[in-house]
This record gives sequence, structure tokens and C-alpha cells, in this order.
Amino acid sequence: LKPFCLKASGFVLHLPAAPTPASAMAARKDGRLGVALVGLGRAGHFHLESIKRNQGSARLVWAVDVDTERARRIASEHRGCAWAATLDQAIADPEVDTVIVASATDTHFPFIMQALRGKKAVFAEKPISHEIHEVEEAVQFASQENLPLVCGFQRRADANFRELKRQLDGGVIGQLKVVKSCSRDNP
Repeated sequence: LKPFCLKASGFVLHLPAAPTPASAMAARKDGRLGVALVGLGRAGHFHLESIKRNQGSARLVWAVDVDTERARRIASEHRGCAWAATLDQAIADPEVDTVIVASATDTHFPFIMQALRGKKAVFAEKPISHEIHEVEEAVQFASQENLPLVCGFQRRADANFRELKRQLDGGVIGQLKVVKSCSRDNP
């Protein structure tokens, strides 16, 4: 069983195959990674596009959002995808290997912990939490359970940020005092 890489928005999500037993993955007809996406707003749509671009490796199994009409609509656009307003059913589904948390910031930590307790790999938008003790708890729990927990810092891979870093390291621009940046995700 090979590790899974999901290329998205300038970064690569690399999940080792360990969270799902090889027998379960082998039993799947298509062998693709099963994804539950919680949060179908702006950030969630970026992840939906990544899943679509990587259909050979991943499939959306659950669309989860408090806006049930949105969740139902997204699920109807993905063959075999279920929808829900909460993460409970998705966590219980053995077809789900990983949970992408792209919900409102204040819900990140509870969803991350729920997914980890359900033995799912997790990719979460930043921040994991505003509380350092919660971040430490999530990291420690994932480590103890040998589960991947990845936090998306996609701007580190952004071409403009990388060029700025290169110029700073090369002494091209001099000493950095302040950076003010405005990023646009839309073309």
C-alpha cells in the first residue's frame, strides 16, 4: 500500500498508509483514499477542487456542513458521497480514511479531536486552535495513536513568499523590518 499524496494549492498532503489497515484498503474496489470534508465554505471549496484533481487517488465519501442544503448539493455532485450536518456518521464510516477540517476556525479543534479519536488521519486548515494547550493536546494525541495530523500552512509554498524568502536569504533586499501582504486566492 503506497502513501497518498494530495496536491493542492501549492502544497502536498502526504499521508502514510498506516491509519487504515491494508486489508481494508485492499478490500475497496477502487483502492482510493476515502475523504470526509467538514466545512464546505470558501476553504472547503479549495479542498473539493483538490479532490477532483486527484480522483485517481482520492474520493469524497462524506460532505459535512451545518448548512444541510449545501452539504446535500455537494454530495449529489460526487458519486457515492453521503452528507450530514455533523461529523459523527462520517467518523463511524469505515470507508473514511482521512478527515479534512475546513470549517469555521472555532470548530477546528473539536473536529480534529473527534476525527483522531475515531482513528482517522486529519488534515486541518490553520489554526488547529487559538489555545496552545489544545494544539499540544491534538499533536500529542495524534503522536500517541500514530495518526497523521497535518496543518495547512500553504503560504509557505506560495511562489511569491518563497521568492521573498530567497531574496532575504541572499541579501538582495536588505534587513527585514515589516512585511505587509495581501493575498488573493481567486484568479
